[in-house]
Amino acid sequence: MILLLANSYVKELFTTTKNKENFNNDENEYEYENEYEYENENENENKYLIWIILYYIICIIAAFLSWNINTNLGYPIDVKLACALNAYSFGIFYIIYYLIIVYGNK
Repeated sequence: MILLLANSYVKELFTTTKNKENFNNDENEYEYENEYEYENENENENKYLIWIILYYIICIIAAFLSWNINTNLGYPIDVKLACALNAYSFGIFYIIYYLIIVYGNK
C-alpha cells in the first residue's frame, strides 16, 4: 500500500504542469519571469529526485535483509518472497525492526 502511494506520488510529481511557466508557441520553449525562478524550480525537482532515489534504496536494502535472514533460517522460497515484498513495502520500518531484533538480542 505504501509502495502504491509512493509510486502515485512520483507519477504526480513528474506529470503535473508548472503553474509558474508560460509556454511560448512561437519559439517552443518555456519562459520564466527571471532566472532565479528557473534555478529554484530545478533545485526543488532535484531534491525530490534525491528523496525518491533514497526511498527506493532503503526499500531494496530492507528486502535484501529480509531475504538474507529468511535464507539463513531455511524458509522456503514462497515465504522468503512474501517477507521480502512486505519488507520492501515498509522499508525504513523494517530496517528499524531488524536493528532492534538483531542488536537487541546481543
